[in-house]
Amino acid sequence: MPTRYEIRVVNRWATWATVYINSAGRWRHRRRLRSTICARCVMMRGISRATPWGSRCGNSKSTVNTPPSPGTNIALGKPTTASSVEGSAHPSSNAVDGQKSTRWSSAFADPQWITVDLGGTFDISRVVLNWEAAYASGYALQISNDGVTWNTFRTVSKSSNGVDDLGVSAVGRYVRMFAFTRGTPWGVSLWEFEVYGSTCEFRPESRSHCDGNGVVHRKFELHAGQSDRRQSANEVVERLPPTASQS
Repeated sequence: MPTRYEIRVVNRWATWATVYINSAGRWRHRRRLRSTICARCVMMRGISRATPWGSRCGNSKSTVNTPPSPGTNIALGKPTTASSVEGSAHPSSNAVDGQKSTRWSSAFADPQWITVDLGGTFDISRVVLNWEAAYASGYALQISNDGVTWNTFRTVSKSSNGVDDLGVSAVGRYVRMFAFTRGTPWGVSLWEFEVYGSTCEFRPESRSHCDGNGVVHRKFELHAGQSDRRQSANEVVERLPPTASQS
């Protein structure tokens, strides 16, 4: 059993990226790590042993997610939240259940919103909104990586209900329809909220740096589908022990 080990991943590039470091290894220690990372190979690298013998790992398991096909609705059955609901018969989950006979309906006020958590980072290319008679006359489509900070990638003004089939370009995990104004005296209501896109992957760069507090950072780039747009992300890889000057 190693007293200190790290979990590393690699895709089709030659650079391994450290995604987790454990410094509290102990005998018969079982650890479940929950992380969504696109990778081809996963490695447990023992850094230091707890005994004079080698290290032994009973078993390990990683869950593999199959990338969706371009025509797959990646919002189907995913968790949702909403600003309000008209009643218990019209929850936000109805908008992603794949049924054209069930709907989400909001309270009779402005503004309103509905969010779907895709469960991972996607390169989004299409959003389809199937409006009931109670539609939004003005709304925005927004994207977020954390469900807190939002960026608008499409704004729509309309004068009737029906289906909005929109070609878009955005990268993120959470997608939100934010309705500024209602088109009727009622709330806003969607039969279906569909999202289409492809999975993203993290490519580790070779650069890393240590800040003044003894923390090693590694920089990642997020590459999204064929468009290959890049978003940078920084991750703390390791906290080094203080040097004599830092003690």
